[in-house]
Amino acid sequence: LKTVQRTVKRSEIDAIGIDRKTALHIAAMYGYADLCRLLLRYRASRTIRDDDGHTPEELAPDEATRNVFKNPVRLVDDGNHLVATSSEIE
Repeated sequence: LKTVQRTVKRSEIDAIGIDRKTALHIAAMYGYADLCRLLLRYRASRTIRDDDGHTPEELAPDEATRNVFKNPVRLVDDGNHLVATSSEIE
């Protein structure tokens, strides 16, 4: 998470990769709830569908990850980089 905070630019949050999946799709698919929360805080799109027509939330394998999409997320944006303390995402 610290690497993501230091290196990812807001303009790259919704970059589409293989199978039209975004970083949020991948994080959700593998059950990385904290990373999903962080990406959502920085306005990652919840609505982009992958090649199979799934949103990131639909790929979440467990309730903890699905709950990230259901609970309100406090948005933060510095315009260029992801910025949050570890206590904010834990």
